[in-house]
Amino acid sequence: MASMFFSIVTLIAAIVSAAPQGPSARGWPTNVNRWPSIAQVEIRNPPGSWTHSCSATILRSNYVLSAAQCFSGYLFNPRNRRIRAGTAHSHYGGSLHYVARVYIHPLYRHHGMDGDITVVRLTEPLIYGPTIQQGRFITHGIKVPDNLPVRTVGWNFIWDSHFFSTLLETEVITVNNGVCAEGYLASSKPLPVTENMICADAINNNNSFCQGDPGSPLYFDDPIQGDIIMGIFSFNKGCPINNLPSVYTAVSPYINWAIDTAV
Repeated sequence: MASMFFSIVTLIAAIVSAAPQGPSARGWPTNVNRWPSIAQVEIRNPPGSWTHSCSATILRSNYVLSAAQCFSGYLFNPRNRRIRAGTAHSHYGGSLHYVARVYIHPLYRHHGMDGDITVVRLTEPLIYGPTIQQGRFITHGIKVPDNLPVRTVGWNFIWDSHFFSTLLETEVITVNNGVCAEGYLASSKPLPVTENMICADAINNNNSFCQGDPGSPLYFDDPIQGDIIMGIFSFNKGCPINNLPSVYTAVSPYINWAIDTAV
């Protein structure tokens, strides 16, 4: 299990040396070989058709990690969710895996969107290959610093009112939680931002960015250990209200619970 985790040393070095680069929060198409730990969550609609709903990351061969909001609700039934892995295209390609059981964090919804994280057990294990791989996760107890360049990856993104259904990535930067919390509390529909969350915003204050995929991973690109999953997308104010950062569930406070659950 040691290979799954990431320590604080390189994270601190990144604050000192890294400068934001790339296309100012304009997402670009990417390949699933580049992000093999990401998977799609699909939902079955009443007529019986399946559509893309959320994203997830691969925790073990028979477990994925996602947002609790994607696996809850009054009418939720595990039979109406499935996982698609190994493809960059929304709703086709790759391999399909059905849901056996869902473990929502016990503190979910106790305080706003705090605890928006769930472990999902699959009926059959994923088969690892170039496009399907176990993710590497941040270690418990690490607080993600401000002004850290990170990448968010997922489907169903929107830029400038254009919808994209292929896998996209973009570079964002972490925002001070206190500043982020003040903004959300002052908004028309206040939501608490807690220490168990990460705020991230478009680089260079480009206001064309918003995101639509709960459960989408937030990666830190470590030059030694590779892409480290440190957050999963939880909420924002959406388009066109774009003066507030997106908010991610921080993985670090919950990773021990997730690993202990996925047995």
